[in-house]
Amino acid sequence: MRDDTMAQARGHPFVYYARGGELVLATPERTIARHRGTYTGFGFTHDNSRIYALDGAGGLTSFDVAAGAESHRFDCHCTKVFPLAGASVGWWQPDGFADTDLSSPKPIVPKEVRMSPPRDPLTPGNTLSGPQLLAAHANGLILDLTEAPPGVTWAVNHLFHIDTATGAARELGRVEDVNMPLVPGAFRSDGREAAFIGHTRDGSTCGRAHLVSVQLPEGRIDTQRLPVESTCSAITDLRWAGATVIATGLMWEPTAPERLTGTEVWTRTGGQWDRRGDTATLRYGPLTPQVTLRVQRTGTEGVHAVQSGDLVLSSATETRVLAHDVVDVRLPGVLP
Repeated sequence: MRDDTMAQARGHPFVYYARGGELVLATPERTIARHRGTYTGFGFTHDNSRIYALDGAGGLTSFDVAAGAESHRFDCHCTKVFPLAGASVGWWQPDGFADTDLSSPKPIVPKEVRMSPPRDPLTPGNTLSGPQLLAAHANGLILDLTEAPPGVTWAVNHLFHIDTATGAARELGRVEDVNMPLVPGAFRSDGREAAFIGHTRDGSTCGRAHLVSVQLPEGRIDTQRLPVESTCSAITDLRWAGATVIATGLMWEPTAPERLTGTEVWTRTGGQWDRRGDTATLRYGPLTPQVTLRVQRTGTEGVHAVQSGDLVLSSATETRVLAHDVVDVRLPGVLP
């Protein structure tokens, strides 16, 4: 019997990165392009017309989605790239926030961001870091200043919202229930919520994963523990699919901090958490409303190893393995 839901996924593009250094643009039925290289981040622009890929040397490359051909490459000297509006992307560099339209890159002039110290006084002996960009949208940025004594790894996070139209900085406040520097995440496509990775360390080998979010325009900060089934956990991936946030949790036990006991993918829509896949699932995302892509971990790698697995296409009645040794996969953006 024909699987009509699988047929509806024909022609839907996605991009994945394979162990060994290969970025592949494909659809369920064919490979569009392969690009060799060591990439630390990649994804679709907001309008889904281009793929951006950041390499280990700080170079940013743009690929056309329709043909898969490389169109531009330049040095951004950055460690994280964020899709903005249309085909534009942005990143943080020491002299401010920079952005460019990948459909027609022009000379890049960073925008200076002016911030005041946090309202709350620092604990005596603590120092304040420089700003870290946690999320970027066409209308705003979320920046983090961390407070800590010199030489330690724990930190208090102070969040700020920057209006990109005016440059005005608004302090959002301290993040409660997290004692490590936040890891960058992303804005929801409508710009009304941003989510980042938090971690509360418990000793030197354990801790619990948290999802930290900012609701805009009110600026409310929420911290939620990821509902993983383990004593020790960390979030290794965070992304949005429309109004749904998707998080991958890594799990281990305090008596064996180098041995991975499982991975769990969770989605949160509003206040509802749902589990996706099993304890070998690394990535999950909807290619269509009825067809999903996920990466299923193979092997028993350690907690700090690069995780990889089979790229699996699934509907209610059919499952296909599309590729092996896949580290990450990205799907086109979906408006809420």
